[in-house]
Amino acid sequence: MEKVARAFGEKNTSFQSSLPKRTEEKIERQQKTISEYIIDALWYGEGLRSPEIAEKVSELSGKEMRIQDIASVLSKLSNSNLHEIGFLIRRRKHSKGYV
Repeated sequence: MEKVARAFGEKNTSFQSSLPKRTEEKIERQQKTISEYIIDALWYGEGLRSPEIAEKVSELSGKEMRIQDIASVLSKLSNSNLHEIGFLIRRRKHSKGYV
């Protein structure tokens, strides 16, 4: 390949130069997903209920989050059959719901 590039007078023969610019844009994502915000809220290991998680996610994201949306994503995250992170998130039954 270098011989062909030299024959045509091309200086840069690296593979990265042939990658489209869009791949760099995909790598530098600016916004987090709701799941990532939930994990950020739970990162410190405190026992939180869905309303408290929704409040923290709203603060972190700057968007108003509904409790039912948080509960839906949380149920998927805490399922160890779907996600490996489910082994780290425990749901314990309390008098007012799950913590």
